[in-house]
Amino acid sequence: MPVAVGEISRVLDGARRRQVRVVLLAALAFGVAAALLSLLLGAAALALGMRSGARAAALAGAATAALAAAAWAVRALLRTAWTEEAAARTVARDEPALRSDLVSSVELAPQREDIRASGRYSLALVDAHLERTAEQVRAVDLSRAIPDRLARQGGLALLAVAVLHAVALVAGGGTLARAYGRVLAGDPRGAIAAA
Repeated sequence: MPVAVGEISRVLDGARRRQVRVVLLAALAFGVAAALLSLLLGAAALALGMRSGARAAALAGAATAALAAAAWAVRALLRTAWTEEAAARTVARDEPALRSDLVSSVELAPQREDIRASGRYSLALVDAHLERTAEQVRAVDLSRAIPDRLARQGGLALLAVAVLHAVALVAGGGTLARAYGRVLAGDPRGAIAAA
């Protein structure tokens, strides 16, 4: 049954690629949005006259947002796309019967030759199960099984933060822009000496 096994593997490989793409785009968008928001809040604090720790807090918030997004992405990918079994569970998450068949097929496929040699199971039944699962999996629409909603939400969050930046920088004028520069680059040496 190499055709059935190949068909199952092809669908699961596509599912894994799609899941990786969705998770990485979502993590990147949400992470950048949170980091930019932290930097903007730090700049606003500096523009309003807060000196003690505003820059450090803004940079720490941005770094924490980036690390949290990366950690979430790694955790999500380990649970949903790291192995063929995880991909099978993800693809058939909403269909318990397909999930059971798909997971058992993923477990049985590598053991097919051992099963044939040992005779512990009926090879005809194993092949029939693999063929039936391949038929079911051909009908799976990966865009429905693995929606990109989270990546789109991340993109919208990033767009909202970008618009907020633009509005804040226009409303805050040069004062906020200079404060933003100080958050990113630090206080110039002359400004520290004059203070």
